[in-house]
Amino acid sequence: ALYQRVENKEASEITAPILEAFYYMLELIDMMGSCETGFSNEDRELVFIFSDASSEEVRSQPKSMKDEIRKNLEADGSSGRDVKLGWIGYNEAGEKTHKAWAQVADEDIKRWQKSQPIAIAELLGAICAVKDVIGDKENVDVVIYIDNQAAESALRRGSSGDGTMAQLAHELHLFCAQRKIRLWSSYVQSTIA
Repeated sequence: ALYQRVENKEASEITAPILEAFYYMLELIDMMGSCETGFSNEDRELVFIFSDASSEEVRSQPKSMKDEIRKNLEADGSSGRDVKLGWIGYNEAGEKTHKAWAQVADEDIKRWQKSQPIAIAELLGAICAVKDVIGDKENVDVVIYIDNQAAESALRRGSSGDGTMAQLAHELHLFCAQRKIRLWSSYVQSTIA
């Protein structure tokens, strides 16, 4: 609007302070130089990742047996969880480039101190997936699909209200920043209706 006012001097009166501010802004714009960043789209690899986690414990058992099974597991020092992470990576052409899975150690699950560790497991799975698929590459665009809203939110924001998830999200964002990786996340439902 200011530019239009200066260019069309007949439309309204331009006072000296307004004109001075206008020329000062033009000077600043000239001093900024190019607005291109290291994040141009040229020569950037694009990858798609689907990550997931499972946290099976005693769900398949009848309700009457669950408490007894959990007591026995706790007495043995076990978390009572079998947490697995899995992921698949695809390139821009839709070709599968990576597939892997990992078992989360029982000691780690106990350290999380959660009765329902699935959100942390989903976030950890996403981090493992990104690091596995990216490796030592730089300047990569990553689109990751995840079926847990809390984990997806932590991925997107780079933080969480949960301390463990916040640390994991911070670590992934640092990894991405160090390698000039642009990360997009999207929540997807885990079941098809």
